[in-house]
Amino acid sequence: MKHSLKDAVASHVEAKRLDDDTLASLQARLNAAQDRGPSAADDAPPAGNRRRLLLVAAIALLGVGALTFALTADPRPEELALVIADEVASNHVKLKPLEVETSRMRKVEAFLTEVDFAPLASRRLAASRMGLTGARYCSVQGVEAAQLRYTDAGETWSLYQSRYDAKAFGELSELGTADAPRRIHIRGLAVELWVENGLLMALVGPPSA
Repeated sequence: MKHSLKDAVASHVEAKRLDDDTLASLQARLNAAQDRGPSAADDAPPAGNRRRLLLVAAIALLGVGALTFALTADPRPEELALVIADEVASNHVKLKPLEVETSRMRKVEAFLTEVDFAPLASRRLAASRMGLTGARYCSVQGVEAAQLRYTDAGETWSLYQSRYDAKAFGELSELGTADAPRRIHIRGLAVELWVENGLLMALVGPPSA
Protein backbone atom coordinates (compact mmCIF):
# COMPACT_ATOMS: atom_id res chain seq x y z
CA MET A 1 0.00 0.00 0.00
CA LYS A 2 2.98 2.06 -0.69
CA HIS A 3 3.25 3.96 2.59
CA SER A 4 0.03 3.97 4.56
CA LEU A 5 -1.66 7.12 5.84
CA LYS A 6 -0.18 6.49 9.29
CA ASP A 7 3.31 5.93 7.81
CA ALA A 8 3.14 9.29 6.00
CA VAL A 9 2.11 11.19 9.13
CA ALA A 10 4.74 9.38 11.20
CA SER A 11 7.44 10.38 8.70
CA HIS A 12 6.28 14.00 8.90
CA VAL A 13 6.49 13.93 12.69
CA GLU A 14 9.98 12.44 12.59
CA ALA A 15 11.16 15.08 10.12
CA LYS A 16 9.76 18.07 12.03
CA ARG A 17 10.08 17.36 15.74
CA LEU A 18 12.90 18.50 17.98
CA ASP A 19 14.96 15.49 19.00
CA ASP A 20 15.70 14.61 22.62
CA ASP A 21 19.33 15.80 22.36
CA THR A 22 18.24 19.24 21.12
CA LEU A 23 15.75 19.70 23.93
CA ALA A 24 18.29 18.50 26.50
CA SER A 25 20.86 20.97 25.16
CA LEU A 26 18.40 23.85 25.44
CA GLN A 27 17.57 22.96 29.02
CA ALA A 28 21.24 22.54 29.96
CA ARG A 29 22.07 25.99 28.62
CA LEU A 30 19.25 27.58 30.61
CA ASN A 31 20.24 25.76 33.80
CA ALA A 32 23.89 26.76 33.39
CA ALA A 33 22.95 30.39 32.94
CA GLN A 34 20.85 30.35 36.10
CA ASP A 35 23.57 28.56 38.15
CA ARG A 36 26.21 31.17 37.26
CA GLY A 37 24.09 33.82 38.96
CA PRO A 38 24.22 37.64 38.56
CA SER A 39 28.02 37.78 38.05
CA ALA A 40 27.60 35.96 34.75
CA ALA A 41 24.73 38.11 33.61
CA ASP A 42 26.71 39.48 30.67
CA ASP A 43 27.30 35.94 29.30
CA ALA A 44 23.81 34.58 29.97
CA PRO A 45 21.01 34.92 27.42
CA PRO A 46 18.67 37.83 28.27
CA ALA A 47 15.59 36.86 30.24
CA GLY A 48 13.40 37.50 27.20
CA ASN A 49 15.49 35.12 25.09
CA ARG A 50 15.30 32.43 27.78
CA ARG A 51 11.53 32.72 27.86
CA ARG A 52 11.38 32.46 24.08
CA LEU A 53 13.56 29.32 24.10
CA LEU A 54 11.34 27.70 26.69
CA LEU A 55 8.24 28.68 24.73
CA VAL A 56 9.63 27.16 21.50
CA ALA A 57 10.50 23.93 23.29
CA ALA A 58 7.06 23.73 24.91
CA ILE A 59 5.28 24.33 21.60
CA ALA A 60 7.40 21.66 19.91
CA LEU A 61 6.53 19.13 22.60
CA LEU A 62 2.83 19.97 22.38
CA GLY A 63 2.92 19.60 18.60
CA VAL A 64 4.56 16.19 18.80
CA GLY A 65 2.02 15.13 21.39
CA ALA A 66 -0.90 16.22 19.24
CA LEU A 67 0.39 14.45 16.15
CA THR A 68 1.17 11.32 18.16
CA PHE A 69 -2.43 11.31 19.36
CA ALA A 70 -3.58 11.64 15.75
CA LEU A 71 -1.50 8.61 14.83
CA THR A 72 -2.96 6.44 17.58
CA ALA A 73 -6.56 7.63 17.25
CA ASP A 74 -8.89 5.49 15.18
CA PRO A 75 -9.32 6.91 11.67
CA ARG A 76 -12.77 7.89 10.49
CA PRO A 77 -14.64 5.20 8.52
CA GLU A 78 -14.25 7.02 5.20
CA GLU A 79 -10.50 7.37 5.76
CA LEU A 80 -10.16 3.69 6.67
CA ALA A 81 -11.94 2.66 3.48
CA LEU A 82 -9.41 4.71 1.48
CA VAL A 83 -6.51 3.13 3.37
CA ILE A 84 -7.84 -0.37 2.64
CA ALA A 85 -8.47 0.47 -1.03
CA ASP A 86 -4.93 1.85 -1.38
CA GLU A 87 -3.43 -1.24 0.27
CA VAL A 88 -5.21 -3.81 -1.89
CA ALA A 89 -4.66 -1.79 -5.09
CA SER A 90 -0.94 -1.54 -4.33
CA ASN A 91 -0.70 -5.28 -3.68
CA HIS A 92 -2.73 -6.12 -6.79
CA VAL A 93 -0.31 -4.44 -9.21
CA LYS A 94 2.64 -6.41 -7.78
CA LEU A 95 1.11 -9.69 -9.05
CA LYS A 96 3.02 -11.81 -6.55
CA PRO A 97 3.23 -15.52 -7.47
CA LEU A 98 0.15 -17.61 -6.70
CA GLU A 99 0.56 -20.33 -4.09
CA VAL A 100 -2.08 -22.50 -5.70
CA GLU A 101 -3.02 -22.37 -9.38
CA THR A 102 -6.50 -23.65 -10.12
CA SER A 103 -9.81 -22.78 -11.73
CA ARG A 104 -11.75 -24.63 -9.03
CA MET A 105 -12.91 -22.92 -5.87
CA ARG A 106 -12.90 -26.19 -3.93
CA LYS A 107 -9.17 -26.56 -4.52
CA VAL A 108 -8.62 -23.02 -3.20
CA GLU A 109 -10.63 -23.89 -0.07
CA ALA A 110 -8.62 -27.11 0.40
CA PHE A 111 -5.29 -25.29 0.05
CA LEU A 112 -5.85 -22.12 2.10
CA THR A 113 -6.32 -23.86 5.43
CA GLU A 114 -4.24 -21.43 7.51
CA VAL A 115 -6.82 -18.64 7.40
CA ASP A 116 -9.61 -18.74 10.01
CA PHE A 117 -12.40 -18.67 7.43
CA ALA A 118 -13.45 -20.57 4.32
CA PRO A 119 -12.72 -18.63 1.11
CA LEU A 120 -15.96 -17.83 -0.65
CA ALA A 121 -17.15 -17.83 -4.27
CA SER A 122 -18.74 -14.40 -4.12
CA ARG A 123 -22.23 -13.80 -5.48
CA ARG A 124 -20.87 -10.52 -6.81
CA LEU A 125 -18.93 -12.45 -9.48
CA ALA A 126 -21.53 -15.12 -10.21
CA ALA A 127 -22.86 -13.45 -13.36
CA SER A 128 -19.44 -12.31 -14.62
CA ARG A 129 -17.19 -13.99 -17.14
CA MET A 130 -14.23 -13.89 -14.78
CA GLY A 131 -12.26 -17.12 -14.57
CA LEU A 132 -10.48 -18.13 -11.36
CA THR A 133 -6.75 -18.70 -11.89
CA GLY A 134 -5.55 -19.33 -8.33
CA ALA A 135 -4.96 -17.87 -4.88
CA ARG A 136 -2.38 -16.93 -2.29
CA TYR A 137 -2.13 -15.93 1.36
CA CYS A 138 -1.92 -12.22 2.15
CA SER A 139 -3.14 -9.70 4.72
CA VAL A 140 -5.34 -6.62 4.82
CA GLN A 141 -4.62 -4.04 7.54
CA GLY A 142 -2.50 -6.66 9.29
CA VAL A 143 -5.37 -9.18 9.37
CA GLU A 144 -4.83 -12.54 7.66
CA ALA A 145 -6.53 -12.73 4.30
CA ALA A 146 -6.72 -14.59 1.00
CA GLN A 147 -6.11 -13.12 -2.43
CA LEU A 148 -8.09 -14.85 -5.20
CA ARG A 149 -7.02 -13.98 -8.71
CA TYR A 150 -9.26 -13.88 -11.78
CA THR A 151 -8.92 -13.03 -15.47
CA ASP A 152 -11.45 -11.68 -17.94
CA ALA A 153 -10.76 -10.56 -21.52
CA GLY A 154 -7.05 -10.23 -20.80
CA GLU A 155 -7.56 -8.19 -17.63
CA THR A 156 -6.43 -9.40 -14.21
CA TRP A 157 -8.59 -8.99 -11.12
CA SER A 158 -7.96 -9.66 -7.43
CA LEU A 159 -10.59 -10.48 -4.83
CA TYR A 160 -9.29 -10.05 -1.28
CA GLN A 161 -11.17 -11.83 1.48
CA SER A 162 -10.77 -11.67 5.26
CA ARG A 163 -12.96 -12.30 8.27
CA TYR A 164 -14.89 -9.05 8.70
CA ASP A 165 -14.05 -7.02 11.80
CA ALA A 166 -15.64 -3.57 11.96
CA LYS A 167 -12.88 -2.31 14.27
CA ALA A 168 -10.15 -3.27 11.79
CA PHE A 169 -11.98 -2.45 8.57
CA GLY A 170 -14.57 0.16 9.53
CA GLU A 171 -18.30 0.01 8.93
CA LEU A 172 -19.04 -1.56 5.54
CA SER A 173 -22.39 -2.63 4.12
CA GLU A 174 -23.60 -6.14 3.37
CA LEU A 175 -23.81 -7.13 -0.27
CA GLY A 176 -27.35 -6.59 -1.50
CA THR A 177 -27.99 -3.40 0.44
CA ALA A 178 -28.38 -0.05 -1.30
CA ASP A 179 -24.91 1.27 -0.52
CA ALA A 180 -22.93 -1.92 -1.20
CA PRO A 181 -20.48 -2.33 -2.68
CA ARG A 182 -18.62 0.90 -1.98
CA ARG A 183 -16.61 1.92 -5.05
CA ILE A 184 -13.30 3.81 -4.87
CA HIS A 185 -10.97 4.80 -7.72
CA ILE A 186 -7.33 4.81 -6.62
CA ARG A 187 -3.93 4.19 -8.24
CA GLY A 188 -5.64 4.05 -11.64
CA LEU A 189 -7.77 1.09 -10.52
CA ALA A 190 -11.32 0.49 -9.33
CA VAL A 191 -11.77 -1.00 -5.85
CA GLU A 192 -15.08 -2.27 -4.50
CA LEU A 193 -15.57 -2.94 -0.78
CA TRP A 194 -18.42 -4.86 0.81
CA VAL A 195 -19.29 -7.53 3.39
CA GLU A 196 -20.58 -10.96 2.38
CA ASN A 197 -21.34 -13.90 4.64
CA GLY A 198 -19.24 -12.39 7.42
CA LEU A 199 -16.23 -11.71 5.18
CA LEU A 200 -14.64 -8.47 4.05
CA MET A 201 -14.53 -8.43 0.25
CA ALA A 202 -12.22 -6.11 -1.70
CA LEU A 203 -12.36 -6.47 -5.47
CA VAL A 204 -9.63 -4.75 -7.51
CA GLY A 205 -9.86 -4.35 -11.27
CA PRO A 206 -9.39 -1.97 -14.20
CA PRO A 207 -10.86 1.52 -13.77
CA SER A 208 -13.40 0.97 -16.54
CA ALA A 209 -14.89 -2.08 -14.84
